[in-house]
Amino acid sequence: MANVNAPFGLKPIENINGGLPHLVPCKKDASANIIYRYAPVIMSADGNIDPATDATVPVYGVSVDYGATATAETLMIAPAFNHVFEVQCNTSATIGQTNCGNNASLVFTAGSTSTKLSKAQIIASSIATTNNIVRIQRIIDRPDNTTGSFSKVAVVFNLHRWPSGAGQVGI
Repeated sequence: MANVNAPFGLKPIENINGGLPHLVPCKKDASANIIYRYAPVIMSADGNIDPATDATVPVYGVSVDYGATATAETLMIAPAFNHVFEVQCNTSATIGQTNCGNNASLVFTAGSTSTKLSKAQIIASSIATTNNIVRIQRIIDRPDNTTGSFSKVAVVFNLHRWPSGAGQVGI
């Protein structure tokens, strides 16, 4: 069965030690743009979170909540440094087992106003051994996902705002 092209952002699926995701509360101020569910976020100079828009800026984490525009609120975040995230690749490029261990960039497309989900995806053409924002760990093993077009993969962040977040070269 072919994979469905339905981006959903970066969904935290486990702690890097295999346990359940650990979430932390973070403040979003009223001046921040919409933060969609499963969207990468950055820490701004004022200590609040904002949606990530640039794959070269260290990510603080991924929001598991939706945060509306012009609303100050607390959102729960899966920190970028110790979680594995599920994410879809953005094109019909064939993604397979040989891509595991390589790095990739993300595209930060505006989220869905109907589902409130992020549309962040891996840029399939960016998969390489060079330093980049995420590292592919594995292809998601599930009946609704196969290697090939619009594959869902498990990734960890190379570029994040937590200790030792300088990024790494792929294998």
